[in-house]
Amino acid sequence: MLNIIKNKTKTNVIITGKSDVYSSGTGIHFQHTNLENVHNFYSWGEWLRVSEIPNERYQLYDLETIKKFDLKITKTYIGEACYRGKIDILEWWRHNKKYLSYDAVPMDNASRIGHLGILEWWRNSRLDLIYSHQSMDKASMNGHVNVLDWWFNSKLPLKYSGVYGALDLASENGHIDVLNWWFNSKLQIGYSENALDWASKNGHIDVLEWWFNSKLPLKYSKSALDIASINGHIDVLEWWKNSGLKLKYSENALNWESGDQRYDVIQWWINSKLPLKPIENKINLIKSKLLFISHQ
Repeated sequence: MLNIIKNKTKTNVIITGKSDVYSSGTGIHFQHTNLENVHNFYSWGEWLRVSEIPNERYQLYDLETIKKFDLKITKTYIGEACYRGKIDILEWWRHNKKYLSYDAVPMDNASRIGHLGILEWWRNSRLDLIYSHQSMDKASMNGHVNVLDWWFNSKLPLKYSGVYGALDLASENGHIDVLNWWFNSKLQIGYSENALDWASKNGHIDVLEWWFNSKLPLKYSKSALDIASINGHIDVLEWWKNSGLKLKYSENALNWESGDQRYDVIQWWINSKLPLKPIENKINLIKSKLLFISHQ
């Protein structure tokens, strides 16, 4: 939200987030500025308010607001407008030509959120199309198969991360349909150990199964079991134990903050019949703490 406070010399403003509440105790950020500098704070919020008696409140991403306050349309504003699916603002901006400056963020944002209408607008706009690997990476992260289809069918050069990108992010968030899309696309794909590590961290057994059955080389690190253990995903620990894969783990598997120990996880490790040498010292330390507590 953008709040404007009028005085005799200039119009001051406050920019806040989606809520109408902007007390510092709420965790909602706000920023004081004035209309002359409001373009520096477009990413702060969605509303514009004139804070006087009576208060006036305006949608920041609205054509009438742009015209009323003659807002300067910056790269940031266009990126935020695309994030919010504001095709009417894009049309006005294109025909206005006053502030026709932009970067890769608008198309990247549209892809990340899943706004096919915005992507179509750009393709038909006759403007230079600027985008980055973030478009397909973030579409994958958020499960937007329809966006991936749009890019694939667009005949535009495809940009995506070779590693540490689309497949890793899709695995982290449990998007099997995205993994299938990439696998079936026949595009050259890359991924890292983060794919299985992050799937384990978030308890996505179906993703682990997908990778196991994919026949692709499996990449993972100690973090897979360590973080699954820290997060209490006993079902994930069981999956790894029964997978027949080489198990990697360290004492970090039991590296909880003080007081947060998951005793069911500790018991799982003790009963697992796995070599406990990597975590033996940590288990003994926890046992000592438990013994001390029981004698208090």
